[in-house]
Amino acid sequence: KEKKTMNKHIQEEIEIMMKERGIAEDEHDDDYYEQMLLANPSNSFVWTHYISHRLSKKGYKDAKDLCERAVKVIDMTKLQEKLNLWIAYMNLESKFGKESEFQNIVKRALKINNQKEVYLAVIDIYLKRKSYKIIEGIYVILSRKYKFDIEIWKKY
Repeated sequence: KEKKTMNKHIQEEIEIMMKERGIAEDEHDDDYYEQMLLANPSNSFVWTHYISHRLSKKGYKDAKDLCERAVKVIDMTKLQEKLNLWIAYMNLESKFGKESEFQNIVKRALKINNQKEVYLAVIDIYLKRKSYKIIEGIYVILSRKYKFDIEIWKKY
């Protein structure tokens, strides 16, 4: 809870800084986000906004390149921030990339992050796509791996 409160506080500070600059979010340029990242290199909120900006201004390929940069730069001790970036990357691939690329990103995310959290995020992504058979398969994996985890059984 403390980490979530801190993340929320940081997000609020960033939003205040954005408002103080008097620029609508769509009007930011790459230099603005690069400056924000210099001050907060492990802040997934800034990264995800930058990725969204790149996607809308320059397209999928540039957004994907930025995701790669983000997951390489993020401080590995900032577990939630790292997970947030990987989830953003998986969402990008799911929506705009090929299924094989999405699966590769998921495999990489599973190696680096809390596997249960990654699987739950993947379930959410597949729910948006209404891929219920795939979701069922993931729940089978989770129920075997986390037999006594009530959270998994509740969601299943």
